[in-house]
Amino acid sequence: MLETLVNFLIQQEDEKNFSADTLVLAGNSLPNLISYTAKFVKEKKIKTVMFCGGIGHGTQFLIDNYKEMMPELHMENFSQLPEATIMLEIFKQTYGDISQLDIIKEEQSTNTGENARFSLAAFDNPPEKIWLVQDPLLKKRSLLTFQKNWPIPTKDIALMPYPTFDENWWPKEYYLSLVIGEIRRLHDDEQGYGPKGANYIPHVDIPDNVWQAYLAVKDLLIRDVRKN
Repeated sequence: MLETLVNFLIQQEDEKNFSADTLVLAGNSLPNLISYTAKFVKEKKIKTVMFCGGIGHGTQFLIDNYKEMMPELHMENFSQLPEATIMLEIFKQTYGDISQLDIIKEEQSTNTGENARFSLAAFDNPPEKIWLVQDPLLKKRSLLTFQKNWPIPTKDIALMPYPTFDENWWPKEYYLSLVIGEIRRLHDDEQGYGPKGANYIPHVDIPDNVWQAYLAVKDLLIRDVRKN
């Protein structure tokens, strides 16, 4: 049942014909995703990279994962640093010399809506097209949120393709919170984020088998660790 939800959340369009000079990396807790982003930026010769994220519900998970994966790289006052700063340090470990990149940091956003609005505001001249990077479980809603908030055609915002997925990237309770919480947010009713609810995103059609799977597993979540 949970696999049905995950497969729905992580599916995305084939973007092999898409190109953009700018990439927005939204706050997340996955150092391996950030490292892969660095390789992608180099491969695609992307010129501008925005690191977007303040201190939010996932920051401590990012710090914990960072310390486990890169214990040799120590930063002072981890808990006081915004996600944008931590992600940039992880990015540099893979990318190397970033002097030829245009680096922008947005350090105030604490949720997906703010990621979209604050990142747009941080550009002096907003780009016409962007690659968007987010936690694989959150990318569907993130894309919809950016498409709703950015004044460019929806086709000009594309998700960076990501080749692997492993549920062990997240602590079990956090993983459940992400998966179950995303379906609840995408469902267009009074409690969701669609037009019938908070109106943060456009209407999303959730297949019946996905919704039935959600109803079957939603009570597995003892505590929702996410607030936004």
